[in-house]
Order: sequence, then C-alpha cells, then structure tokens
Amino acid sequence: MTQRMTYLKKNAEGAILPGGQSNGEAGHLLTPGYLNQLDFVRAIASLWVAVYHLSGKKYFIGTYGYLGVPMFFVLSGFVICWSLPPGYGPKQLGTFLAKRLVRIEPPYVVSIALVLILNSLTALLTGSSYQIDGKNVLLHLAYLNNFTGYPYLNPVYWTLGIEFQFYLFIGLIFPFFTANKYRACLVLIAFGLTSLWEANFHPVYRTVFGFSTLFSLGMAGYLFKTARITRFELLAFAVFHLALCYLTQGWLIALTGLVTLFLILKFNYRHRLIRFFARISFSLYLV
Repeated sequence: MTQRMTYLKKNAEGAILPGGQSNGEAGHLLTPGYLNQLDFVRAIASLWVAVYHLSGKKYFIGTYGYLGVPMFFVLSGFVICWSLPPGYGPKQLGTFLAKRLVRIEPPYVVSIALVLILNSLTALLTGSSYQIDGKNVLLHLAYLNNFTGYPYLNPVYWTLGIEFQFYLFIGLIFPFFTANKYRACLVLIAFGLTSLWEANFHPVYRTVFGFSTLFSLGMAGYLFKTARITRFELLAFAVFHLALCYLTQGWLIALTGLVTLFLILKFNYRHRLIRFFARISFSLYLV
C-alpha cells in the first residue's frame, strides 16, 4: 500500500483523461446531453497535478496533487462507457481503438519528439553524450513500457499504458457488461477483485488490474446514470470497491475515488474557465 502511494506521488503527472472526449460526442441512447461535471473533474484533476509539480510538491494542495491520477482513472471508467455507441459489438473493437488512437496519439507523438529534441539539446549544451534508443521509442508508441525494463522518456507516460489497457478491456467486455444486470454485476465484482491479485504479484502496479477498483467506480456510475442499476445497488458497488481500494492503495486514494464519483454524478457546475482547462487538460499534462 505504501509503495503504491509512493508510485502515484512520483508519477502523478501521468494522469490523463482518455482522448479528452466530451460526452456530448457520445451516441448512447440512454445518455444524451452534455455533462458539465465531466469538465469539472477534468479541470480540477489536471490543475491539481500541475500544482503538485509547480509547487515543488510542497504545501497542502501541492503535496496531495498526485491524487489527480485516481480522479482521472475513475473518470475514465465512466466516460469511456458513456462514449460507446448504441449497439456496440466486438466487431467494432478495431474502430473504437482507432478512434481512441486518433484522439491521443498525435499530441503524444509530438510530446515524444519534443522530449527527444530537448534531451539532445541539453546534451549538446552540456557536452554530455545522448543517443536516441529507437527500440524504446517504439515501445512508447505501442504503450508497452509498463511490461519492460525500459524507462519512460517522460515519467508522465506511465498512465497512458494503463489507459490503453483499459480501452482494450472495456472494448472487449462492454457488450457482455451491458447485456443485463447480472452480467454487469459479475464484471464489476470480478474486475475489482483483480486488484488483490495485482497487489500480491507486483510491488508497483503495471497493469490496469492494479487500478481496477477506481475504473470500476466509474463503470458503476455509468450503470447508475443510464438507469441500469438502482441507487442502492450503486451504493453497494461503491462500498465494495472502496473497501478493496483501501486494502490495496490506502484510505486517501479510496476517499478520492468516492469524491470523484460524487462529482461525476451530482456536481453539475458550468463555467467558461473550467471548460477551457478541461479542453486543454491532455495537452497540459503532456507538456
């Protein structure tokens, strides 16, 4: 638990909303309209992480800025389900992943290029040696560094690998997940329990299963928002996943997950400044 919180603190700027998509672009029959609270969570999480680094990880708001990461994971669990079209099936997995890549890959590639250029310039100015590792760059583009010993060119990238794994998971499981309430409950329980497996086998989580409790909170919120489960059932799932989150990652991250779920479902606040920071949250994170 302590190791996990330390990992989140060290890599907090890795938080990222998948593709920066607003729910206004979603086509789900049960989820029309624009949810202002999604922008609010995006903006708060990205700014909190930014303050975490700009403050030198000091003072109250800066010290706990790494909690923007679990906020983004809960948001991802909700918004990716929300964005999938009606009648989505396994045959649409390729299209779904392609759309995700179109949204996140261009700025990601640009940021990688900037990192390489800056590293090269720094080496030139300091007289040190620097050589671009082509294999490492390719691993970045395929989001595979989580499974290798290759370091990230920029520590913020670690969550991109986690997010892409979630895309694969939800893209494959979504038709089963939304078929009926029984299957939805089965998926949420099984997915949440994988966090215990990950905690036992990996001292530092490398897969989406290490953060399954946070993604599951967002998924449960989606089921409630689309009237697939009742308020009582949402509460039961929240208690279950928060308990697992407490066991694997500590009370502070569990509390952050709970607050984020509440904001997604209930805090409907709109402001132009919030909308602006929500729109630039991905680019702000990468830069």
